[in-house]
Amino acid sequence: MPSLNKVLVQGHLGRDPEIRQTAGGQSVGNCSVACTEKWVAKDGERKERTEWVRVVAWGKEAEILSTARKGDLVFVDGALQTREWENKAGVKQYTTEVRAWYLVVVPKQGQAQERPPQQAQRVESTASSRPAVDDEIPF
Repeated sequence: MPSLNKVLVQGHLGRDPEIRQTAGGQSVGNCSVACTEKWVAKDGERKERTEWVRVVAWGKEAEILSTARKGDLVFVDGALQTREWENKAGVKQYTTEVRAWYLVVVPKQGQAQERPPQQAQRVESTASSRPAVDDEIPF
C-alpha cells in the first residue's frame, strides 16, 4: 500500500517570516504558525492550547510568504520533513517542519493574497518527494 505524507495547517504567524536567498538565487522562507485549540472543560472552565508549527517554503511559496506579517492568518498545504545537521559543537540537531507546497496569506485587513492553484509550485526533495499528480483532474 502506498504511503501518504500530507499536512494542512491554518493559524496565525507568531512573528514576521524570515526570507533569504540560496547561493543559487532561490528564495526560501521560514515561519512559525500558531494553531490554537479552545474548549470548555467539564467544570465549565475555558481551556486553550497552542501548538507551534514550523513551516519552510521555497520558490514562489517563499515569495508569497514574504508578503505576510506577524498576526496574519496563513493556510499551508504541505508535507512533514525532518532535517538534521551538526551544530558548532559537533552535536547532531534535528527539526521537524512542514514543507509548503501551497500557501495562502490572509492579512489582518482581510484581503487574501493567493496565486491561482494551477500556478502553485510543488517543492520536490530528494529525500522524499510528493508524487506527481496529473494536472487534468476531471473534478
